[in-house]
Formats: sequence, structure tokens, C-alpha cells
Amino acid sequence: MTKSNIQFGLTLLSAALFLTACSDSGSDPETIVPTIEIQQEGVAKSSAPALETQHAAEPEVEVELHQLMFEAGRARIHADRLGYEWSVTKPLMDKGLAAFKAGDYEQARALYQEVKNQSLLAIEQSYYADIHWQLLIPIND
Repeated sequence: MTKSNIQFGLTLLSAALFLTACSDSGSDPETIVPTIEIQQEGVAKSSAPALETQHAAEPEVEVELHQLMFEAGRARIHADRLGYEWSVTKPLMDKGLAAFKAGDYEQARALYQEVKNQSLLAIEQSYYADIHWQLLIPIND
């Protein structure tokens, strides 16, 4: 198993732990994120010497991409919990994962950045709807 596969597996494991912790405790995802980020920092520090043996630029690119993948997933989950996940985010995420597995990191980065942007817009839409709910009520004159 390559080092990048191990890192990817650890990232997915962290995301799974994040989802499990959120659903089991009923907690807000924002309160659990610092714990997971601390765990990820520990993983990154413990695997840092192993990464230095690979190509110099590739591990940095993969680490940045893994971080973007995590952020995009977290934003998508947040939008889903608010009930405002857009229909385009899941297919984009699937395409991004396929591009990542194929080694096309630039394409994967672009797709995951789009997932993150779309999810953040969906979250913003949710907040707007909460504030302006009166605009949905028809006026009978």
C-alpha cells in the first residue's frame, strides 16, 4: 500500500469518525471539528518522515488536496444537515474522487473546490431563508 493510499484512507477514516460522532451525539458538527483536526495533525506529524522519502512536490500537492477534500466534504455535510444540499454537489464530488484515483490532481482540485463553493453557497442560502421566511408567505389583498 502506498503512502498516498494510506493518507487517503486516514482522511476517509477521520471523516467517518466525524460523521459518527455527529450523528451519535446529536452535537453540532462545528464543536467536533477541532478534535478531528487535532487527530489529523497527529497523523500528519507521525507520517511526515515517511513522506520525505517520496518526491518532494507530490506529497505537498496531495496533502493540500486531501485538506480540500476534507473541507469540501465538511461543507457538503453541513449544507445537507441544514436541508439545503444542492443536487450538483454529490455528482461533482464523485467525479473529483474518480479524478483523484486516476492521478489527475488538477482536475480533482478543481472539482472539489467547486463542491466546496457550491456547498458554502447552499449554507448561505439556508441562512438567508431563515432570516427572510416572511417573503414566502403569500399576501391576500
